[in-house]
Amino acid sequence: MSGASYSPEFLAYWAARGSLERQMRDASERLARIPGTGSGRFGLTPDAVKARPDWRAAHFEYWRAHKALAELNRLNLRRFRLELAQERAERRAALSLR
Repeated sequence: MSGASYSPEFLAYWAARGSLERQMRDASERLARIPGTGSGRFGLTPDAVKARPDWRAAHFEYWRAHKALAELNRLNLRRFRLELAQERAERRAALSLR
């Protein structure tokens, strides 16, 4: 992403989005590392595992990051639609050069 062609407001949004995505990914990894997660029928987590404090804390962190990211996107996707389209085009162009 070439920072010179983007507004400072978009760069702040982009940094906040990246931070929230990392928080969500880290919380998801913590949740997946808890023994018993996804071990039930159809890959669901059994209620006994969901009742554990460590699982509940990891689940809370995941959903907190998810909700914050959803709210950030809700407020800014329309506002930065042109910049996001430009960013997407730059990513595609970079992939085609490989």
